[in-house]
Amino acid sequence: MTGEHATVGVRPHGKAPGDGRARRPANFGMQMPSRKRADCESERENVHRPVAPSFSEKRGVFCCEGTVDKRVTFNQLKGGIIMKDRHSLVMLGSAVLLIVVAAFSRLLPHPANFTPLGAIALFGGVYLDKRYAVAIPLVAMLASDYFLGFYQGMYWVYGSFLLVCAVGLWLRSHKSVLVVLGGTLASSVIFFVVTNFGVWLPPGTMYAASWSGLVECYVAAIPFFRNSVAGDLIFVALLFGAYEGILAYARKMGRQPIVS
Repeated sequence: MTGEHATVGVRPHGKAPGDGRARRPANFGMQMPSRKRADCESERENVHRPVAPSFSEKRGVFCCEGTVDKRVTFNQLKGGIIMKDRHSLVMLGSAVLLIVVAAFSRLLPHPANFTPLGAIALFGGVYLDKRYAVAIPLVAMLASDYFLGFYQGMYWVYGSFLLVCAVGLWLRSHKSVLVVLGGTLASSVIFFVVTNFGVWLPPGTMYAASWSGLVECYVAAIPFFRNSVAGDLIFVALLFGAYEGILAYARKMGRQPIVS
């Protein structure tokens, strides 16, 4: 066999015999597997999917969640930031409004000790930012006391109020119906124990400066304690229920897409 016959049948790679055209791959024209095609379509949808703001219940603020792409417009990003700030201000304003209304409800005629003191302290500790959880309820209480008139021994009332605020801060990370109910009853007990101890504490007390005088003081305060428990339960239900309704509405609005 000559050298010329030895090269017969050897063709350039990828070309058909007799011409110089490139040979098409064997799988040319075949459909892409359905799973891979679905993945590609899903990726294309994610690229163009708008980023919608949603409410983060854990932090108590609005944030943007979803697939973030470089092609998201500046107006969309700016709209998300504005919506986040606006909704955060709305939630803070709603909480402050509820606290102020509850505090000034003390100016209305009511049974003795049937007040929103414990509910306001718990509510501030649970829902307000830690920077304001004590300050805003305290200012609201002082403002209402300004119109009611300051009274002797009010520092015992405010001392128990601060303790209940601390209970509310603890409830922040343990919030459930039963835990809030337990915290409400605990706040009633704190108010009862602290304020009546201040009533008994000598000098100038109507009770004997002894153990029996202290017991007598607490026994005499039991009817007022029933009113405290009833007031705390009712006002906690009103404040927490109203704010949870506002939160539910905010979450619903947070799922709406941003219009650029």
